[in-house]
Amino acid sequence: MNWPSRRPDAPPYIRELIVQEYVSLRNESLSAKQNQQTILQWTLATVGILIAASVAAAAALKDLDEPGRMGINVAAFALLGMITPVVVACAFGIWLGELFRMERAGHFLRERELAWSRGRAASADPSDPTNSDILLWESLLAAPVDTGAYAKNRLGGMASIALFAALAGAALAAGIVIAIGPGGMLGHIADQAAQGWVHGAIWAWAGVFVLVNLLVFVPPVRSLGGGRLPEKNRLARA
Repeated sequence: MNWPSRRPDAPPYIRELIVQEYVSLRNESLSAKQNQQTILQWTLATVGILIAASVAAAAALKDLDEPGRMGINVAAFALLGMITPVVVACAFGIWLGELFRMERAGHFLRERELAWSRGRAASADPSDPTNSDILLWESLLAAPVDTGAYAKNRLGGMASIALFAALAGAALAAGIVIAIGPGGMLGHIADQAAQGWVHGAIWAWAGVFVLVNLLVFVPPVRSLGGGRLPEKNRLARA
């Protein structure tokens, strides 16, 4: 592929501008990565607090009368089956936004590296002294998986996505068990018709929650798969 000239004769202020832009975007990528870790930590802490509150409420059931037990069951279902999954889904959306922010910065920097190295950054070996005059890092991060040495590690991102999904799914399942399981909320409702309405409403909530999350999050998550370079960058490897 024919890449444009690096413009080695560019004025010093242009070269300085490019360097500052590169450093700024590398810092933005690092900031986005740190934000992802913070979001994940706060999500785990929040879920832990909500679970602890539900367990504490359940421990108080034996000391309450029938209306009190019904109220505790409703509160536990609301905490675990409704609030916790929504909190996890919202946190995941924010985390995913930071991930895309990092990916956008990386993509832009790869384009810069390739353009200013006339395509050499796509396959350059950093141990080769002849490549000491070009920027390589983002291009190395996007190397194909089969190179082994420098490919961007997608395992951590996919594990984080799985963790968010597991937290939301487990909380939703626990809430459903509290609501309709043995000794749960439905056991405190004597009217059969009311039981049917509550049972239907709970499963409707679960279905809507799952469907909305699939519609919102599956397309962006699928777009992350593989993390391959744009077509013109891959052509540079040929």
